[in-house]
Amino acid sequence: MFGRILKHEWVVLRRETTPWVLTALLAALVGYALFSAARWVAFQESAIDAVFEEESGRLERLRTELQEIEAGSRQPSRNADPGNPEAAGSRLAIRSAVHPPSPLAVLAVGQSDLYPYYLKVSTGSRETILAATEIENPDRLLTGRFDLAFVIVYLYPLFVIALGYNLISGERENGTFSLVASQPVPLRRVVAAKVALRLLLSLGLILALSLTGMALAGVEIATPDSAVRLLLWFAVVSAYGLFWFALAALVDLRSRSSAASAVVLSGAWLLLTVVVPSSVQLAVSAYYPVPSRVEMIQATRRASAAAATASSQLLARYYEDHPELVSDIGEADLEDFTMLAFARREDIERQVRPMVDEYESQLGRQQTLVDRLRFLSPAIVTQAALEDLVGRGHRSHRRFLAAVDGFHRQWRGFFAERTFRKERLTADAYSGIPRFAFAAEPLVESAGAVAPGLGMLIGLAALMGIFGLRGAGRRPFEQGGGEEVG
Repeated sequence: MFGRILKHEWVVLRRETTPWVLTALLAALVGYALFSAARWVAFQESAIDAVFEEESGRLERLRTELQEIEAGSRQPSRNADPGNPEAAGSRLAIRSAVHPPSPLAVLAVGQSDLYPYYLKVSTGSRETILAATEIENPDRLLTGRFDLAFVIVYLYPLFVIALGYNLISGERENGTFSLVASQPVPLRRVVAAKVALRLLLSLGLILALSLTGMALAGVEIATPDSAVRLLLWFAVVSAYGLFWFALAALVDLRSRSSAASAVVLSGAWLLLTVVVPSSVQLAVSAYYPVPSRVEMIQATRRASAAAATASSQLLARYYEDHPELVSDIGEADLEDFTMLAFARREDIERQVRPMVDEYESQLGRQQTLVDRLRFLSPAIVTQAALEDLVGRGHRSHRRFLAAVDGFHRQWRGFFAERTFRKERLTADAYSGIPRFAFAAEPLVESAGAVAPGLGMLIGLAALMGIFGLRGAGRRPFEQGGGEEVG
C-alpha cells in the first residue's frame, strides 16, 4: 500500500510546475557550489605545487653552491653562506609546512580561505611564522566562498520548506482533501509517503550531482577512508534533510492554512540558521574575549627592543636552558652574532609567551563552549560535521598548527645544535634537513566527533515525526479541522 501511495504521489508531483522549478534551482545551486569549491581546491593545489617547486629548486642551488665551496672553486658569501647553520635555518633553506586539501575537499571549503594552508618554517619565533600568510581579497574573506556545505546548511532547508509547507493544508485548499479522506488509508501513511518521496528526490539529486561533480573534478574516493567519510557526509546531509521535512510535516499538520505553515517554517529557518548561530558566536566572544592582536604585536616589538640591547646575558641564559649545547665557552662565544640570534629569538618568545598562552587558552575555551552550544541549532551541528568529515573544520586546523609547532621545534633544534657546535653544513647535510609531514585526523576520531551531532539530528527528526504522525490519528482528518474522525 505504501508503494502505491508513493507511485500516486509521484504522478501528482511531476505534473506540478513548482517542484520542477525548485529542483532546477537546487541543481543549479549544487552545481555552482561544486564548481566554485573545485576551483578553490585547484588553486590551493597549484599554490602548494609552486611552493614545493620553489623550495626544491632553492635547496638544489644551495647544495650546488656548497659543493663548489667545498671544492675550492667558490668563496662563501658573507651574508648568504649556505654552510652557515644560522643563515640556512633562518633564511636560506627554510621549508614549508603544508596542510593539503583532503580528497573530499570539494564538498566543503569551510574556513580554509581564512586559515593558512602553508607556512614557511624557520628558526624565527613561532609568532612570526604564524603571522606570515598570503594576501587575500578582504571582500572575499568577509563574504566567504560558495560551497556545497553552504547550500546544504542554509539553502536546502528553504527548498524543503517550499516543498513541504502545504503537504496537507494544500489538499484542503485545493478541494482534493475529500478524495484523500475517502480512501481507507490512515493520514499518517499519506503524510509519510509525501515526505519520503520528496526527501528521496532531493537527496538523490544532491547525491547524483555531488558524485558527478567529484568525478569531473578528478576526486579519488577509492580508498576505504574516503569512501567511509563520503558515506558519513551523506548520512549527515540525509539526517539534516529529514529534520527539516519532519518539521515541515509537523507544522503543516498543526496549521489551519498553507500561509500560516509557510510563515512558521520561515521563522524557524531564520531562527535556527541565522539568529541562533549568530547569538552563539556573540555570546562566546563576549564570555571568553581574546587579547587584542595589536597588544600582542606591541608586546613582541617591546621584547625585540629589549633583546636587542642585551648580549652576553641572553646567551648565558640560553646556555642555562640548553645545557646540552654547552662546550668550551670562551669570551668570543658570548658575543658571537649567530649564537646571539638564537638566544634573542628565544628570549622574545619567553616574554611574549604569557600573552600567547592567554590568547590560545581563550580560543580553546571559545571552541569548547561552541561545541556545547552547537546542539541549540541543527545548522551549527551540520556545518561542523560536514567540515570535520572533509578536513576543513576547526579540528583539522588545530591539528595542523600542533604539527607545525612540533616541526618548528625540530627545525630550530637541528640548526641550533650545529650553530653552537660551530659545525658547517655540507652538501650532504642538506639531505638530512627536517621535512614536514602532516597526518590527517584518523577516521575513527572524525566519526566520533560527528556521531553526537548525527544522533541529535536523527533523534529530533524521529521525535517530530512521531509527534506529528501520532496527532494525525489512525484515520484521515475531516476537511475543515484538525480533529480525528470518531
